[in-house]
Amino acid sequence: MKTPPFAEALALALFAATATPALATEPASPPPAAASPAVPAGAAPAYVGMWSKRMEHCSTKQKNPGAPMVVTEKGFDQYHLHCTFTKLEPAAAAADGAETWKMESNCSWNGVDRPMVATLTVAGDTLTLSDAGGANILKRCAPEDRRP
Repeated sequence: MKTPPFAEALALALFAATATPALATEPASPPPAAASPAVPAGAAPAYVGMWSKRMEHCSTKQKNPGAPMVVTEKGFDQYHLHCTFTKLEPAAAAADGAETWKMESNCSWNGVDRPMVATLTVAGDTLTLSDAGGANILKRCAPEDRRP
């Protein structure tokens, strides 16, 4: 059986966040974020947080389909997709205030390891993750959905 390209796996993970009803009543627990030398002490980069295509999925646990993407300063997780940043560099800021980072990461989708090259762009409460498979637009989950 041929393994789908990683961009397709990412699209499938993000599709699960929109196509599957939320199954859990308990909120997801994001992993703690580590301090980054590129960001002033106490401030997290704009990409850190929980993001979802559908707000009703923000409280879905990571073990369930439809879980939000949890992004830390070290990587991101969403259901069966787990990525660790190997390189993350800020790109030039846009005139509209959007912040962009060029990202390289090692990812695992259902146990299959793949590298990923993408950009993360944050404009307000919108995160756009763009890679060879296209762009995925996510909205930041509300603070009450991010409680531990």
